[in-house]
Amino acid sequence: MQIANILFDLDGTLINSVTGIEYAIQTAVAAVLPDRELPSLKMLIGPPIRELLEQVLINVQPEALDEIIIRFREIYDQDGWQQSIAYEGVLATLEHLHQRQIASWIVTNKPILPTRQILDHLEMSKFFTGIFSPDCQSPHFRSKTTMVAQVIANYKLDPTATLLVGDSHDDALAAHSNNLHFAWASYGYGNLNLSKLPVTTRLSKFTDLLDDSGSFTLKLDNYIKIN
Repeated sequence: MQIANILFDLDGTLINSVTGIEYAIQTAVAAVLPDRELPSLKMLIGPPIRELLEQVLINVQPEALDEIIIRFREIYDQDGWQQSIAYEGVLATLEHLHQRQIASWIVTNKPILPTRQILDHLEMSKFFTGIFSPDCQSPHFRSKTTMVAQVIANYKLDPTATLLVGDSHDDALAAHSNNLHFAWASYGYGNLNLSKLPVTTRLSKFTDLLDDSGSFTLKLDNYIKIN
């Protein structure tokens, strides 16, 4: 079974962005709700920012939540995104996939502006055939599942030859709903219930996409070979 296409999530999969996101959220919340304390956000990162805030800010008025989101966007788009770093081995792995003509895409819940800024800053943009975010089209994508379906339709991808790599339930659901193989980036932020959604393979680090010889063969019980 040959994998010809790979769809990558961004936060918690290719990059560690928790520092910048937490900084922007904490600064925004402190400005609007100065008495509110926040828990650690690491395991919550992945869904759109409104969904994340609704989980940690109980009984907050909609107007206050809207103001926090506006301030978060301003802070994150200005300098929070610059605190993102690539996980170890990501650039080298993407380079080899590119050389072997494996087509790659980004599918992320992060808005398109900071997504492009981060990919350019980390010199990753050149590796991707396309970059998909909720607001990269109008009307916006309502979910990652519909976003992935659009990538498949636009590029006429064969699901049996396509892998989605991500760290969250959202990613696993998008893969399952579109009949794709799913590689769970367990080093990321998501807390995935393996009993509810199928996982093709588990990555404890990004370079687990390679086999022990450095070839681009996924480490699976039944190997899915990447060209």
